[in-house]
Amino acid sequence: MKKFAESLGWQDQRVLPPGNDGYRAEGNQPSVVELLPRAGDRCGPAHITGVLNGLADRLSWHSWEFESGDWQIVEEAFQYAQHLAGVAFSLDGGADIVGSNSYLVRFGSVVDSFLDHSVEGEHVYTNPNFELILKYIVHFLEGQRKAPERTSGTFVLPVWMWATF
Repeated sequence: MKKFAESLGWQDQRVLPPGNDGYRAEGNQPSVVELLPRAGDRCGPAHITGVLNGLADRLSWHSWEFESGDWQIVEEAFQYAQHLAGVAFSLDGGADIVGSNSYLVRFGSVVDSFLDHSVEGEHVYTNPNFELILKYIVHFLEGQRKAPERTSGTFVLPVWMWATF
């Protein structure tokens, strides 16, 4: 709630206890319940369980600064890579935290790391952060060994003659 109030620019972030018509901030500021319908949003309290709760927490604390590793190739190049691979990619290993630079529904990011995903049986596509390239390759190969017939990987990498990958 405090982060939400701060994002709205409220000067006084003290809130009243639950049950007081939507956690009204002190002063003449609107309550969350009053504010969101004006924006066309419907919301209510919900508990996020298990793994997704950890992901939601990491997303809420993520610094939304520009990240130099969040690049995306043009869609034609992505489609061509998928065509050459001969499979429909199922997991993007190197997206930003909301997937805005991914062409796939499922993706890994700095808050939901590709390195924490099982790649067994996946058709991975990734344009990883340059600092993580070797870790991504090793992680992929470990998963591919478990199911080599059902696992594939397409990595978009720079041509660096001096690189260890």
